[in-house]
Amino acid sequence: MLTSPSVFGTRTPTVHTEHMTKLYHLMERWGLIMEVGNTPPLDIFPFLKAIPDRFLGSWKSRALEVNKEMNGLYASWLDHVIERRDTQGPGQCMMEQVLAQQEKPGFGTFPKKIDR
Repeated sequence: MLTSPSVFGTRTPTVHTEHMTKLYHLMERWGLIMEVGNTPPLDIFPFLKAIPDRFLGSWKSRALEVNKEMNGLYASWLDHVIERRDTQGPGQCMMEQVLAQQEKPGFGTFPKKIDR
């Protein structure tokens, strides 16, 4: 994966690395939700929002599950960056630069661990 070293400072030696298998699984599930016909056209027919999820293929429940998995995956990557930064000092990846900016006056604080 090309973005993990530059964004998170994490090397991905093979596609079988744990975080890559999680990402591939997640993208497969996300793709199923985004396929044409797998979600109701709420923008066109807003009244469909009133119909219980179970009658529309549980699209909303599936989307919320994928959202939770996605947040968990990226939160674990961020946790790794924070832990590495605490033990080895600041590095050069994008997330470490974002964390450094958060420490400057006028910015909010960043939590030590991300709630999942």
